[in-house]
Parts: sequence; C-alpha cells; structure tokens
Amino acid sequence: MNSLAQRFRSARVLVIGDVMLDEYVIGSVSRICPEAPVPVLDIRSRYNAPGGAANVAINVAGLAATAHLVGLAGSDAAGLTLRQLLRERSIDDSGLVDAGDRGTISKTRIMAGQQQICRIDREVVADATGHLLRDLLRAATDLIQGCSLVVLSDYAKGTLSGDFCRAAISFARKMNKPVIVDPKSKTFTKYRGCTIITPNITEASLATGINIDSEFSLHQAGSALLTQLPGTTVLITRGPDGMADRKST
Repeated sequence: MNSLAQRFRSARVLVIGDVMLDEYVIGSVSRICPEAPVPVLDIRSRYNAPGGAANVAINVAGLAATAHLVGLAGSDAAGLTLRQLLRERSIDDSGLVDAGDRGTISKTRIMAGQQQICRIDREVVADATGHLLRDLLRAATDLIQGCSLVVLSDYAKGTLSGDFCRAAISFARKMNKPVIVDPKSKTFTKYRGCTIITPNITEASLATGINIDSEFSLHQAGSALLTQLPGTTVLITRGPDGMADRKST
C-alpha cells in the first residue's frame, strides 16, 4: 500500500470534464418574509470552491499527485474566480477552454446553518460542438501525452459529448494511458474503450434499464454494462454497502 501511495505521488493525472464554481452563502434564519412565505436569511459569510471536475482535480492534488484539468470556463467573474482558486491549489488550468457565451457553470448554495434551503444554478446544458469541441480535443490531446492517467468526470453538462469521448479515449489508448470514467449518461456506449468505469447504483440502473434492488439484479446490471463496454472493468459503487466489480473475459 505504501508503494502504491508513493507511486501515485509521482503521477501526472489529467482530469477532463464539466468544471464548475461552487458558491456557499451561509447565514441564519429567524423570521419569515412578510411578502411571501419564505425564510429570510441573515448572511454571515460566503465563500467559493472549485466544483464538478475541478473538485476532482483538487482531490487528486490532495493525494500529492500532479493534477491537470481540461474543461470549459468562461471569462466571466465565476470563471476568473475558478481559475484563481485552481492556481492557489497548484492545479494546472492551461487546459481550460474559453466557454464564450456559455459562461462558467456555477452553483450557489444558500445555507441556514448546516441546512441547505435553496440552490441557484447558472448553466448551459448542451454538447460542446464546433470550435469548442475542437479546442477541447486539442487541449486534451496535448496533455494526455505527458500524463500517467486520464480521468473523465462527467456531470452531463456537455463537455464530455459522445464525439469528444470517442476521440479522447481513442487517443489515450494509442498513447497507452489508462482511462477512468465517472459517468453520467443514459447509455455508456460513448465511453467504450475506457479502462475502468465507476457508476453508482442509480447511474448503472439508468444505463441498463435494470432496477438494482438485489444482489442478483446488481450482477445483471454489471453483465449488461460489460456488453456495452467490452474489455472494460466495471466498478459499481454502492454507498454504505461498498462496491462491486466485474471485468469481461
């Protein structure tokens, strides 16, 4: 285990996916608004944090590996803040492509103490096409060559389109780079060729059409995913029940 940890510290990990800025507005509620039956928040503090695939890159860096990031971020205030936060954590943001009119995905969570009472999302959910797709692929292929491992972190916002996934995974395979996928899609066929895929129970159920409510249905879903993804190791995460893995032969 120590040897594995030491090897990971020397790894260069490329995270590709839907990057976001998470904002937290924290306060207390002691009254209801007289204009409508909603709580009035007395703001005490607020802070920002990298979210989505950017948070995955933060976690990689937290394990002492070198993290690189490819995704879409605007030149808006949220995008500038996100880039600054990444640099403060020594995350390479050179692979962030200007999202143009799409702007930067951001999620503002309104917190009363420890309780989230509202979330405000700013996002454009559509596949990246045209010059955005070309720029993403250029950034990805440039960085894949110098990395040890590729992680595709999909939040179904459009960065990891079918065209992008097929091209990026194909290039990574040519470079002999393992690809780990954290999926979010109604079908996993766009991830074909990846090394490992790690859906949770809900994602595996959606991708296979199998309601996973027992060990038997879990193995049924695993077999169905192996049919979609020949040669890929499927690891289904199960929350407090751990995980289950299968690999095609």
